[in-house]
Amino acid sequence: NEQYSRRNTIVIAGLPVDKSEGGNNIGKLPDNVCKQLNNGTGLAVHPSDISAVHRNGKPTSTPGNSSGRGKPSVPSITVCFYNSNKKDEVLQKYSNWDARVRKPNPIKVYQSLSKHYTSVKNRISNHCKEVLKADVSWIHWRSQSAGLCIKFKSGQKCSKIFSFADFEAEVSKLSLGSISG
Repeated sequence: NEQYSRRNTIVIAGLPVDKSEGGNNIGKLPDNVCKQLNNGTGLAVHPSDISAVHRNGKPTSTPGNSSGRGKPSVPSITVCFYNSNKKDEVLQKYSNWDARVRKPNPIKVYQSLSKHYTSVKNRISNHCKEVLKADVSWIHWRSQSAGLCIKFKSGQKCSKIFSFADFEAEVSKLSLGSISG
């Protein structure tokens, strides 16, 4: 299925565009990706670990203020590894939270998800915030057999989530009072 074909793939959001990436030439993009992943994980990630890497679109500007100046947006990067173990190591070690400054990391790394699982993940996230009033630590894709996994700040977890109905069934087993904020 579509998600299985993404098993070795991550998406990086927020990595600034380097001038060496101009035109149809990706230039130093693999080197820039490896440098960021190495700095963020402490792992040794090399361009030879990557089977494909590309920007998803071109830089654009968001609508600006009255002066017409918009904030530039940086296209995300899709990175496909030769080995799913290396991808798993990166996802386990890279933190989207910078504990040193107690702020979100401006460069984020995610498992590449199909449209179906992206939709399920977004629906769960919104439901937790708006309906359950629950504080969620994370929602991650684990594997074909484990699906989406959710960890609430209370420490409780749900796994084997492949649809919103699965999520509802798993949450019904939890103590709602203990996951609410």
